[in-house]
Amino acid sequence: MSDQLPSPAYRVLGPDDDAPLKALHAALFPVAYEDAFYRKACFGLDDVRSLACTVGGELAGFITYRVVPVLECEDAALLGLLRADPDSSVAYILTLGTSEAHRRQGVASSLLERAAADCRTLPGCRLLYLHVIVGNSAALAFYDAHCFQRLTLVRSFYHIPAPRSPVPGQDLYDAYLLALSLDGLLAKQPSLLSGAASLLHGFVASLSCFGGRKAV
Repeated sequence: MSDQLPSPAYRVLGPDDDAPLKALHAALFPVAYEDAFYRKACFGLDDVRSLACTVGGELAGFITYRVVPVLECEDAALLGLLRADPDSSVAYILTLGTSEAHRRQGVASSLLERAAADCRTLPGCRLLYLHVIVGNSAALAFYDAHCFQRLTLVRSFYHIPAPRSPVPGQDLYDAYLLALSLDGLLAKQPSLLSGAASLLHGFVASLSCFGGRKAV
């Protein structure tokens, strides 16, 4: 009998992924996502795109991201896109994570790379970006390794009330804005951060890649 482990398979999220996707998000992230988010992710609604990694039929990882016209991007100023072609677009990473049993196996990297490749096929898609909570050193290192630039610090971006708050008694958390250029756009822009290390808060970083918005 062969002891070979099942190979990972990649596909778009579907309706049957709703329950396991909710369970994984609850296990990985301190932010509580509404049912509407999962409907959009599993049914591809409201321009939300997704990828799932399954191993032996089990949901091992996921990435969800939304493609929006640059004119509708609320972070356009911070991304340096105020003068961008009005027909261009950007992709925002909502969530990316892997189950504990499948970490450090390249699943998150493969999901991110596949999402970036998908965005590059979209005419006019300029960049892929997200927010990462300050103090999540594992996620920051992950995105650094994938050539994302830290553009700025956004104060009080996340609202995480008890009992899921990483720091007892603290509800508001700062976030870094990170971006990956898909067309060389950011190569000409210096990072807006200065003295970033002094801004880090001290709490135990999650091993998952915690990004996304307060709500979707």
